[in-house]
Amino acid sequence: MAIKNLQDMLILHRYLIQGEVQEADAPYYAAYLAKEFGVVVNAPLLLCEDNVRAIADLFCHDVPDSFYANPQDTAFYSEQELYVEQLISYIKIEMCGVNAEDPAVFARVPVFDKVLPTYGKNNEKVVRTFSIIDRDAAEKYAKGLFDGYCAYTRPWSMSDYGEITYFVDNGYYTGQKIACKDNIIFLLKMYGSEEFAKMLDYKDVVKMSVSLLGEKHELVIDRKACALLSLAVKNARPCVLSKKQSKYFNKLIKKTGADVPPTNNSDSPYAIAKKFIADGDVIGAAKFLASNGALFLRNLFWLLSRAKTDEEVDEILALLEINKPIVGMQIIYMLSGYTDECRRFVFYKNGTKIMHEESKEESEKRRSRVELSVRKKVEAAVVSGIKKYYASRPSIGRIYIADVFRKVGVPINTATCGKGLDVLPTGSRLPIKGDYLRAFCYWEKTYDMDLSAVFYDGESKTNTLYWGTYDFKPFGDSALTSGDARGKDGAEYVDFKIKELLEKGWKYGVVFVNSFGGLFNDGEVYCGYQDKDDLKTKAWAPDNIAMKISVKGDSRQFAAFALDLQRREVIVLNTLIGNGNQVVDNNSVYAFKPYLNPDVLDTFSMHTLLSLCGEIVDDPADAETVFDPDYVGKDGQKVIRPWDVQLLVPYIM
Repeated sequence: MAIKNLQDMLILHRYLIQGEVQEADAPYYAAYLAKEFGVVVNAPLLLCEDNVRAIADLFCHDVPDSFYANPQDTAFYSEQELYVEQLISYIKIEMCGVNAEDPAVFARVPVFDKVLPTYGKNNEKVVRTFSIIDRDAAEKYAKGLFDGYCAYTRPWSMSDYGEITYFVDNGYYTGQKIACKDNIIFLLKMYGSEEFAKMLDYKDVVKMSVSLLGEKHELVIDRKACALLSLAVKNARPCVLSKKQSKYFNKLIKKTGADVPPTNNSDSPYAIAKKFIADGDVIGAAKFLASNGALFLRNLFWLLSRAKTDEEVDEILALLEINKPIVGMQIIYMLSGYTDECRRFVFYKNGTKIMHEESKEESEKRRSRVELSVRKKVEAAVVSGIKKYYASRPSIGRIYIADVFRKVGVPINTATCGKGLDVLPTGSRLPIKGDYLRAFCYWEKTYDMDLSAVFYDGESKTNTLYWGTYDFKPFGDSALTSGDARGKDGAEYVDFKIKELLEKGWKYGVVFVNSFGGLFNDGEVYCGYQDKDDLKTKAWAPDNIAMKISVKGDSRQFAAFALDLQRREVIVLNTLIGNGNQVVDNNSVYAFKPYLNPDVLDTFSMHTLLSLCGEIVDDPADAETVFDPDYVGKDGQKVIRPWDVQLLVPYIM
């Protein structure tokens, strides 16, 4: 979603910027927005034509064609008929070229004569209230958004980049502290400014170099990269480095010709802690790391796996002091997916979620396993420490928190997420109102996206609905797709019948988008879902979008959302997966098991954390800050909605 102006940014937060003059057609605009998109505005007479265009672009009035016009069409075809039509279309595409510009190359070839029903317009609407504000209020709101971005302790996602560059290019950056070093590196690479270089240390420069050049034995640096790295090396602050980092930094000094003395790793805290461990003094190692800030928390399980007695475990946990609550929350999420089988590591790299299953040899070498009794102690200590951290912060004053925030997750991993319409933080839960749900994916100026669903019984059984299985109808008519659209512009849909899938023994479904034709960086890709009372409707309904995400990143697989069929809830995932898979992988489900557990939100939701930040009032009119999806604020009030991630982030740091 390209950012051309301030309106493009604010519309995602349900704000429209008032036109310079009042337009006579404003009442017509208001009626049109309500009818076509379910959008109502707080001041309809202030609408202008630019507002209408912005809404139409956001909701997308004209989506490309899918293979079958509607997922329900495939209910009228046998498995053999679906297979034959798919096979013929593949042969035609291979003969004409998989990158053909002509959309007719990718169109379905109807082989079997079927009388299909005509699908009418849906009756369901998702009604959204947008507020019209003047230019001064818009500028003030935008400044708050950028201040929120600066407070991120996790990297910005690739879909944030358009907004960030808009802010910097238009003078919103006025020296604010930027909390995440990855984000400083992004700005330095974008703007080559000495101001950003001075915010880095030697370790950050090593990280930036690896991201620019790759981790190679022999560094080959072109002129542009050399100038940037020279600027960073000369202005960065000295810091403690590991042996490998020190060697690499000294290479950078030599290659860039920077007038900086060489460094070494003689005082590396990791090296010192390892000496304590080698001497059998795990408590000494713990105390030393605890005196070095976040290093203790990041190495907590390494220390605990070396503890020999319950007393040593208790002594290590007594040193726990939360000063980076997001790291603590990541530990809680990790523990909720922990098993006594082989460990599945989940970590984040370059804006994608990486999964790695630990081998037996790795487990023995790392000695990183901890028993269930220890894990329970860790969870209790971390939860207590996080709550103590928030309770000790200065109050933000009188606040009102709507109950929906009990189902809003904490935005702890912003780097993997896409922007869009009403996109809540990862882990958030939304009620499914009807008995049906239609997932969608559409794309422009790129080739062959695939919308898939992996179903999971909650124990060990999985099954997949995607282009390679849809002709077999693995779930009967309870989950149907619109077929495999392969063109440059296209759309795919999957229909779910919640009750029937639950009766078949499935507890969860996870919806993925895979880019068969290239990375998500190419073109524009969007996905989301519609909450339906009736599936016998037109495939695309812009006034029935429950959530829409713009997918962008150096990846081929994206987890959009999950379905908790028992609780009838959608779980927002909004996560890029860095495995390079062109086709959906059943095992990807296991990376999201912590989010499938609804008890995680009982421990930490935005409601839980915000409740510790101020004095709660029962009436939003009495609050200084209102956390509510629909409330229209009065003068002097600050209103934050569940999808305002940039505004929520500063409250959780």
